[in-house]
Amino acid sequence: MRLKFTARTALLAIGTLTLAFLHQGSPAAAHNIVTREIAAGIAGPYQYSVGVFPSLPGTGPLFVRIIVTKASDDSDAPGLTVTVQGQAEKGGARFGPLLAASDPGHLSTYELLGNLETGGKWTLDVQLQGALGSGQVRVPVAVAGPAPSGPNWFIIAGAAALGSVTVAVGLWSWRRGARGSRPT
Repeated sequence: MRLKFTARTALLAIGTLTLAFLHQGSPAAAHNIVTREIAAGIAGPYQYSVGVFPSLPGTGPLFVRIIVTKASDDSDAPGLTVTVQGQAEKGGARFGPLLAASDPGHLSTYELLGNLETGGKWTLDVQLQGALGSGQVRVPVAVAGPAPSGPNWFIIAGAAALGSVTVAVGLWSWRRGARGSRPT
């Protein structure tokens, strides 16, 4: 049995791969992110660890992961309400308060995506509220200024590769079709 390979099949495959490529940068893929711990300790009845990505934050999106356990026995502390608010030291820039989503695969993990508008010193105020009581954490974060503007070479290279593959598949499909339509 021979599979028929058409331009439509090729474009469908390329479209699927493109969507998979774009998904890698979405918040839905964030659970695979490795964060750098910037604070850990005890707040009220809870033990906490706060991690961020990127490890050296700059202006733009900031992924925050908070791991919370019971301070008494280091067991899971599910069902908490965890909110985070960010405040720049100068200029009045801020985000939140944002509700951190619990990670269904890890009962004590809460995650969110904030936005740092300016560089400089920021403070993250983390509020923990649950059946055992409440806790508050203030975490300082140094934020680099905006990156120098210029082309995003990763996106340009990806688009060029995708365009090249599309053209190559189109030419291949056209030549196969042209060969098959010649009289014998």
